[in-house]
Amino acid sequence: MPPVDVAGAVELALDLAQRTEAGQPEIQIAQAVCNWAVDRSLPARVQHVGQFGANVLIGPDDGPELAFYGHLDTSLRLGPWDDTFLVSEASPPPGPSSDGDILWGAGIGVALAPSAAGLAVVASLRELAGPGRLGALIASGGTHRAPPPWPVSAHGPMHPKMGAGVKAALDSGFRPGAVLSPKGGAPAPLWEEPGSLYIAVSVREEFGPALARPSGGQLAGAPAAAATVIRSIESWRNLYLAERLSRQGQAGAEVTLGALQAGSPSKPDLLPDTARLYLYVVTVPGDDDAAVTESLDEHLRSDAELGSLTVGVTAYGSLPAGRTEPSHPLVESVNAAWQRRLPLREVTGWRGSTDGALLRSLGVPTVRVGPEMLRHRRDPRLEGVRIADLGLFCEIWSEAARSYLGC
Repeated sequence: MPPVDVAGAVELALDLAQRTEAGQPEIQIAQAVCNWAVDRSLPARVQHVGQFGANVLIGPDDGPELAFYGHLDTSLRLGPWDDTFLVSEASPPPGPSSDGDILWGAGIGVALAPSAAGLAVVASLRELAGPGRLGALIASGGTHRAPPPWPVSAHGPMHPKMGAGVKAALDSGFRPGAVLSPKGGAPAPLWEEPGSLYIAVSVREEFGPALARPSGGQLAGAPAAAATVIRSIESWRNLYLAERLSRQGQAGAEVTLGALQAGSPSKPDLLPDTARLYLYVVTVPGDDDAAVTESLDEHLRSDAELGSLTVGVTAYGSLPAGRTEPSHPLVESVNAAWQRRLPLREVTGWRGSTDGALLRSLGVPTVRVGPEMLRHRRDPRLEGVRIADLGLFCEIWSEAARSYLGC
């Protein structure tokens, strides 16, 4: 088996994490990846994605037979203002680091380190695979970010849609025959991934000064009314999950309430006319985003407990669920390489997804397989990955790629 430069991949991952931490523009981060690949004789190029984003493409213009897929994860850091709403910690997280055994940093465990290691595998197999057969797509941004339909903050240079990098690559004609996604976190190879649907639920009440409201009765205003809406969303969630409980496959469904927005913290004496609740809905293959959104809308509108409240439901971001047949040669090659080193576990109810779901939904066979992601005990914003695990998975990825390509 050709040697893989794991140490070089570790250096690249730390460099990318440090650049992201420093707030470098994504185009510069992508160029750093491109330079690293070109230094190893890979035909890499940077593709601009919108005004601020960038992909790194390796392989022929129409894509290689097999592409390693990762992403730059520049969307993980929301910025100091937004971050405080996720973790009530005033100071920024510690910067990327390595103690010789584990790499730590924001986004380094799930994406940056596995993506860098995957590139090292592509470089090691360059001559063995031959020209045009093996390449990579390191996609712009990350997964699971979409600006809401109503402004809540100045988002800065972010992409307006989920999966913007992958879509830009496909739209340019870069369409690999199959994709191996080295993203970390899954307990076994995934040939199926759920989708992601962002839904905003608005509840309207009368605007006005709090002191002008009649005294007595229930707590007034749209923010207080959100509690009643949440109970109704919870009952819809139970129905949504029950309908998908018996499905076969690896992907599982879920509904979470991830954000609330209403009023002005500096003027709580004014009751706003609208409170907004932001849902993350995990969909499964066969789901239709419009039908799921309509189901929630109908449920809320028919709930007698909501009374005269005016409720609106708006879908504002989505990635469709996708599936590759488990009998596909790439799935079989990955499973075989895994089983020679690790026990192969059955996966059901998996609720994590990547932009790779978009690839699957468009008919590109895709398998996700990567190392365990570690969580820092003292700072939940940090991820980790064992360097030894990166080496082990380089072996798995290399063997799977050589088996699939027949080289």
